[in-house]
Amino acid sequence: MEAAVIEKKETKLVPKLRFPEFNDNWEKRKLSDFLSFKNGINANKEDYGRGYKFINILDIINNDYLIYNKIVGQVNISKEIFDKNIVEYGDILFQRSSETREEVGQSNVYLDKSQNVTFGGFVIRGKRINDYNPMYMNFLLKTDKARKEMIAKSGGSTRYNIGQETLKGVQIHMTGFSQEQQKIASFLSTIETKIQQLQRKKELLVQYKKGVMQQVFSQQIRFKPALSEVEGEDDGSEYPKWEEKRFGDIGKFIGGGTPSSDIESYWNGNVPWISSSDLDENSINKISITRHITNIAIEKSATKIIPKGSLVIVSRVGVGKFAVAPENLCTSQDFTNLISDQNTIFLAYYLSHFKSLLFRLCQGTSIKGFTGKDLGTLKIGLPIIQEQQKIADFLSAIDDKIDKTVAQIEITQRFKKGLLQQMFV
Repeated sequence: MEAAVIEKKETKLVPKLRFPEFNDNWEKRKLSDFLSFKNGINANKEDYGRGYKFINILDIINNDYLIYNKIVGQVNISKEIFDKNIVEYGDILFQRSSETREEVGQSNVYLDKSQNVTFGGFVIRGKRINDYNPMYMNFLLKTDKARKEMIAKSGGSTRYNIGQETLKGVQIHMTGFSQEQQKIASFLSTIETKIQQLQRKKELLVQYKKGVMQQVFSQQIRFKPALSEVEGEDDGSEYPKWEEKRFGDIGKFIGGGTPSSDIESYWNGNVPWISSSDLDENSINKISITRHITNIAIEKSATKIIPKGSLVIVSRVGVGKFAVAPENLCTSQDFTNLISDQNTIFLAYYLSHFKSLLFRLCQGTSIKGFTGKDLGTLKIGLPIIQEQQKIADFLSAIDDKIDKTVAQIEITQRFKKGLLQQMFV
């Protein structure tokens, strides 16, 4: 009987998302086909801070790509050593070791044609020995497939490492069309530029808010009363002078508590319960409510119901965090919470501006913090409630713009990540 011949169907190596003018298969290659590898230099301690610019791990991690002016570090070495360890346009730099496996082998590309640099001992240089579009290679090495292979091949226990031989064997898929490499690089670079613009917009808004808060709370900027609530026009008059009061005179402090985690009937109820880790240090509006307790837990433990709109203040293990409660909730013992008839959004912004005052209240050795009694002695400049509201609304509007910009950044980053996975094999 004649044996049947089974033909193995060849898998096409093509990306899911592709420019229509390209249709040939991509090639399976190794990094050693394009790069030769070398470890960086280790100089004496006194040689750093002057001399040639050199790339370190932070440069690789903190930049989308590397150019001369982005590199801060310097090392004093001879011209001979520099020439042997030169980094030129198109070279790829890899993070050689890390305390976490997920970070080892992270890479970046050097894109400066005018000036060359060198690189440090915790970095591996991939010297370009074959033709490729540098930005295309930069994006390719940031795809999940390339990262997973490097991570899987890294070694170590307490500290993870990747070596030259391992990098040589890393498999990649390449298009043979230089025009396709260029198009992919240009398209993804446009997305990256958009992210950078949004990040810059956020930075400017944060700086603007900081400057405005300085002027508002030093009373260089004052808000005027409206002629009428309907017309919303200023009548030219001024609000009364701010009064100096103590926090203890503007409300009531309530502490918190943590129900025992060993008693199941205390947890998974309907009452939100937060710890200091649930607050965002940079926002008075963001509370991540992930845990809930029962009414029995409230009855049997030190925690108490904090009404919606109260000011929740971390008074130990995370001092400097505070927020306005978006609903009735309970807190851990690390909070000193303020129930007040004043505008708590205004008070939250006031504390965020004068955060250093809270740190001065802290006492203790192993765990530093303050009590409600301590906070009650803190003096505050307090405008009347109508001006408090205007200040709160004004600063909240800036925060809203910042939050929307952050959301745009996150959406664009997810879009870019999706493209990375679809535009490469």
